[in-house]
Amino acid sequence: MKNCKGGVSIKRRKVFIICIAIFIIAFVVLHSSQKLALRTHLVVMGHPIIAFKTQMTDDVLHNTLNDKSMNKDLSVHYYSLTIPPYDEEISGTYLRNYRVKHKMLLYFAEYWGEA
Repeated sequence: MKNCKGGVSIKRRKVFIICIAIFIIAFVVLHSSQKLALRTHLVVMGHPIIAFKTQMTDDVLHNTLNDKSMNKDLSVHYYSLTIPPYDEEISGTYLRNYRVKHKMLLYFAEYWGEA
């Protein structure tokens, strides 16, 4: 095997670059829509079954409050889950409401609390 600078083989360098490219492409695809970003967030937080079973509905309360506020944020949308995950670490509550924020070309979700 031919060595390039630093003593790393060219084949190993190609494998490394391909792995990084796959990771970046997967990240972009999993954050390309609002609902997909929310499902990805649920899987990462340890609730993969609920991520695939639950339905996501518009959180009417938070969306109307955002629409009526003076500093209306168009890059934010709120969702409620029909089958919310139960989390004992956050005061033993059901994690029902989530905020999905649009940054650049990607969407990111976070837990937003109860009403």
